[in-house]
Amino acid sequence: MRQVETLKQKRLLRFRAAGKFAYAYADSFGELGPGNRAYWLASAFDKIWLQPLGTVGLTGSAMSLPFAKDLLDKVGIKADMRQRHEYKGAAEMFTQTTLPAPLRENYTRLLNDLHTTMLADIGTARGIEQKTLRQLVDQAPLLDREALDARLIDALGYADEARSAASRAAREGQEDSEWTEAPEMNVFSYLFAKPQTDPEPKASVALIYVEGAITRLAGERGPMGEDQAVSAQELVEAITQAAGDEEIKAILLRINSPGGSVAASESIHRALELAKANGKYVVVSMGEIAASGGYWIATAADTVFASPSTITGSIGVVGGKIVFGELARKLGITMAELGTGANSDMFSPVKPFSPAASARINASLDSIYAAFAARVATARNLSPAQIDKVARGRVWTGASAKEAGLVDELGGLREAFTAIKTHLGYTADDRLSVRMLPESESPFKRVLIILQHLLSSAAPFSLSQLNSWLQLPALNSMGALVYTGPQVE
Repeated sequence: MRQVETLKQKRLLRFRAAGKFAYAYADSFGELGPGNRAYWLASAFDKIWLQPLGTVGLTGSAMSLPFAKDLLDKVGIKADMRQRHEYKGAAEMFTQTTLPAPLRENYTRLLNDLHTTMLADIGTARGIEQKTLRQLVDQAPLLDREALDARLIDALGYADEARSAASRAAREGQEDSEWTEAPEMNVFSYLFAKPQTDPEPKASVALIYVEGAITRLAGERGPMGEDQAVSAQELVEAITQAAGDEEIKAILLRINSPGGSVAASESIHRALELAKANGKYVVVSMGEIAASGGYWIATAADTVFASPSTITGSIGVVGGKIVFGELARKLGITMAELGTGANSDMFSPVKPFSPAASARINASLDSIYAAFAARVATARNLSPAQIDKVARGRVWTGASAKEAGLVDELGGLREAFTAIKTHLGYTADDRLSVRMLPESESPFKRVLIILQHLLSSAAPFSLSQLNSWLQLPALNSMGALVYTGPQVE
């Protein structure tokens, strides 16, 4: 259940509202395991078919958060980390043995928000009261007959039977009785089907993807060594190119990032501000996650869209280092250290920060947090008291973020493009020419990216990944386990 099942539902409902029907089939929704995401999506279809012996794993949302401080203590590793503020959970797994109360509050609220959104969508689509639906969740995984009796599915049958039923429904009312099966169209043919008349585009829009951890330079790995990372170097160049192109009237930034380098995030923010000063309308569409550095960037937009279950916010900062001195001593390794200044060895992995070095780290984190809060206050027109209630490291779903004033509208890429058309004075039916920047060297790769977002609007979200997004500290992007930041992770 990662992100936009609600938006996918809306797309299916629009499809059905056009006079077409939609059938869903699954051999199992989870097979005696969690199947929340798949069933959430399936609930928007006219009819749901389930293979006999399949189950409906509508079990609800859960998180498992590991804490490794005791292990690190045993082997002689110390996480000398600090964060701003109590809801910022990026370092806790290395510095705590249990879940602190603020994080428990934060993540419990997040899970409840996601759960409520999911059940509201399913209840509306299936005509089941929330009280009954919550009781079913507590009984899940449900066996095939149990799911049928509870009206969570409409029919038990195999894939060939579901396909035949769909074919019969497609041919209903047609006179030609010789055909036993309606012709099928694959998804690619459907996506590329165009009307006979293809009107000229009214304007050009730059579509820029911010996918993965945010780094300073191209080619760097993410803070935890991730291959999927995006650099300020590349994004600033793309934004600058769009800002200087007279044909491009707007910039649409699709953000799917947990954050990253403060310096990189600020460079991208500045590039967007300059683009707006050059007359470009800037819209942000949040994907599955746009938190910390991802949200920092979003504060530069004129309009911000999020899906109801986007993970966003996390307005805070974390920094520090992993200290291996005790482990080295246990292994019989001795270190000779030389330096030229009082703080020249402050990033050494052999010993914790000295009081003087710690003071400098704390001053840096305080300064960054104040700047982050000020960015949000200005962009969202929030008072210091309001900022304090939504920041301090808290994470939000898109729906809650809208209520808190952190985003403007709920929606995906479709709604973002509609907003651009409205701003430019066009109708919803008018066509825009979309230019993806930076331009990919491979046209095939560009097609794959476009298809990915046409098909799913964003990758679906599994809550098990929240730990890596929100709990793990960001390490030096060069791979050295020395100094982590500061990072807005």
